[in-house]
Amino acid sequence: MPTNKPLWMLTEWHNISTSSAPLKIDGVLFQDIKSVLDVIAKYPQVQDWAKYIMDMYDHVSTFDGNPHADTVDQFETKVIEMIYEAWRQEGYTGSLQFFTEMFFLYLEIVDYERLIENLDSEELVPSVEAVAKYIQAHNTDMNAHEALLRSVFRGLPPHVFPCVSHFQYTLDQKELAEYYNSTKKIYDNVPIFGDDPVLNDTCTLICCVRFIDAMQVFGIKGKNPNIEYYVEITPATNLVRLMGYDGTTRRSMAVISVANHTTNYRDPDKQMAIAVIFKNGSVTLAVDSGSVDYSFPNTVTGSIELPIQTGLRGPKSPTGWFARMQKNDPLQSFAVYREAMTAEQLEYLFAFYQYPVIQTR
Repeated sequence: MPTNKPLWMLTEWHNISTSSAPLKIDGVLFQDIKSVLDVIAKYPQVQDWAKYIMDMYDHVSTFDGNPHADTVDQFETKVIEMIYEAWRQEGYTGSLQFFTEMFFLYLEIVDYERLIENLDSEELVPSVEAVAKYIQAHNTDMNAHEALLRSVFRGLPPHVFPCVSHFQYTLDQKELAEYYNSTKKIYDNVPIFGDDPVLNDTCTLICCVRFIDAMQVFGIKGKNPNIEYYVEITPATNLVRLMGYDGTTRRSMAVISVANHTTNYRDPDKQMAIAVIFKNGSVTLAVDSGSVDYSFPNTVTGSIELPIQTGLRGPKSPTGWFARMQKNDPLQSFAVYREAMTAEQLEYLFAFYQYPVIQTR
């Protein structure tokens, strides 16, 4: 009876070491491989090597005792003798004992505990053991490289995540389709606090935009849709403005000149992070090159105007809007936070939102 099965193949019930040729490697199952490795692992030579490796690891990783049982007399050359010879070559005179006593009048060999208590001392010299312990502590310290990381990631990270964020390279067009205003080419009346309709006492709006075209970048509205605050940019005059609109009149509330603003990008890819920070009765416009504050006059609890109120609760149902964010559009990102960011936090966020990955072109 004909069969399509190969003449010979390995199965999990066989072992390579007891099977006869021809070996079909494609037929080897993981149980076969494990069987071979188990046999190899039982060889005395392999077990010896495993022990040697563990002994070596224990030897180099221990910081206690004297594993070699060494004594000072075993070392033919001492460091102090080499320093003494260099001292004599400089023209000084005196015996080794005199030099040693004089040398250690100024220097003291210390253990790890005294080392970490006197890191700035110029007279205390750590022992080899102390240095080894110091390196080990450095390698396991989660904050050891904080200063270095702070030099790479400027500022301080915020304590909250954005309650809403949109990025050009991950934007879900279908999700925002119902908010798109084709006349203005913006996403309009977008809920910015999800199921929580109340704007708390502070918030921060931030975006990253390629500074190439004059445009209204983003804005925010309160319960009264005719009252809004928005940011517009004018690259031709190097100006960033925070504008207020009450339904009839548009007024400039804060202006920043960015003529001296520089980035790591050449035109037309020069990017700029812009933030608007609402606080109790005031608002701040900030960019990399500076910030301007504006205080709202006569802001009272219960006002329908958007600025954060003097009470604990602000206007209901706040919505945001931002310019179209399709591929090659100037606006790269838009986010809203529930906190009024500090200058240090803005520095961190500006570096983050201007990072080159934001670009999609």
